[in-house]
Amino acid sequence: MFKIEKREFYSWPVEHTIGNSGGERELMKFDALFKALPTSAVKDISERSGKGLDDDTFLSEVLYGWSGLAGKDGAEFAYNAENRRLLLELYPGLAGSIYVSWFHSVTGGIGSAANLLLGMAARKN
Repeated sequence: MFKIEKREFYSWPVEHTIGNSGGERELMKFDALFKALPTSAVKDISERSGKGLDDDTFLSEVLYGWSGLAGKDGAEFAYNAENRRLLLELYPGLAGSIYVSWFHSVTGGIGSAANLLLGMAARKN
């Protein structure tokens, strides 16, 4: 039975391909903890992302945290505004991968590909 309840956040996988120092592709995987937003907020964010919502603002509005990310020392890479901005700086294009994961999470993976591409194209890095 599906239990109806208000959630604060939920976990959803993110995958992002990066190049490594050996010239090969490496798949970066972690779990985003997305805020469980009401439909009205999802619609608002989707509309604003289609009009050029910048990456940091988008992420601050949808991310509650993350898991599966470690710092250089191997310790957990804590979620906070400073680390979120550092992650965006170190990995160009990662915000787009998080956007795709978020979009799939709020549409059950069946959202319109056209809407997804329009939103991604309009995002400001």
